[in-house]
Amino acid sequence: MAANRSRSASGAVQLEGVSANQGVLSFQSLAAFERTYPTISQMDVTQAAAWERDIGFVSQRNIFNQIVEAEDGFLWKPYEYKSDKELKKIAPPQGHTAIYQRYLRAGVIKRQPDDDTYDYALSDRSYAPIVNADGFFIVADTLYQVKGGLFKEVEGADLSRRSSLDRARSTDSAKKITVRPTIDLSGEAAAKAGLAGCSFPRSSGWITSGNRRGSTTVYFSLNYVYPFPYKHVIITYNVAVTSQKKNFWGTWIYPSCPNECWIGGTWTANFDYISAQTLGFAGTMPYARSYSYPHPNCINMFQASINPATGTTAPYPSTFTFNAPAGLAFSNVRLSPMQWSVSVPGGSSGLNCSVSCP
Repeated sequence: MAANRSRSASGAVQLEGVSANQGVLSFQSLAAFERTYPTISQMDVTQAAAWERDIGFVSQRNIFNQIVEAEDGFLWKPYEYKSDKELKKIAPPQGHTAIYQRYLRAGVIKRQPDDDTYDYALSDRSYAPIVNADGFFIVADTLYQVKGGLFKEVEGADLSRRSSLDRARSTDSAKKITVRPTIDLSGEAAAKAGLAGCSFPRSSGWITSGNRRGSTTVYFSLNYVYPFPYKHVIITYNVAVTSQKKNFWGTWIYPSCPNECWIGGTWTANFDYISAQTLGFAGTMPYARSYSYPHPNCINMFQASINPATGTTAPYPSTFTFNAPAGLAFSNVRLSPMQWSVSVPGGSSGLNCSVSCP
């Protein structure tokens, strides 16, 4: 069902049951969260920025987009159309922008291992559209925080308790604080049934030949919507392909067009269920799916959000909400088997970047 929405005087989307309090996004009820989250997560950059500005909230998705724009303007755009002769007279850009440095210190982004690229620090980026820089959001009468690989909650939507929740590293019943890992890919009932899936993220790493390199990374995560047993699950399934070349100074950059590549993937999404009454394992519903994007033009940073059950795509970054059949609840959702093959420019016949799991 589509979220109830209207337009504000500024033209931004208005969502019923969603507001902001001291920069923290607040959903009036669990039903409001379930109804509006898909709309929020699938807004494009312009829509999301307008809606957040109108409501008085800045998401980590918004912050990340600002960093990308600032870094591109500092490291790439000023030199994009200059000749080698002109570049010889120019000192290479050093360091990063102020907004990059600010949010690196704040823990909103992180440096990638063995490289100077960056990514979300959130272990599950499906929360990026709804959490502020400190990882907080509210649903009904509960304050939540997603930070440092932990999902934390405290009874009572009291914003004065943000500091207590921020410091918490384990469950404290006396303070009504619950702490658990952000991502649960195990599923107790599925584990007992001997079921296993792929671990994520999975990456080819950089495949390099001369002055060209490429990589592909697959992200998959799920968040159960409380209470237990979980009748709703929110899934993130993203595929990223990066193609780079060395600039005049020997720095890896994103090349301008044309920069063609080939992308293809197959997987089986297994939805594991338990009985909502007895909690006993109730079976698995498999979805064997595939995706292909042959010979696209002008690709140097390809990112797609894919529905694991249908193979269709949505604007990146998007998430997908699934509801359990009547009488059942989710114990796990897993991808197995999975295979992605990507070819990007480089070498005599392209660089092959593959990701797979049993």
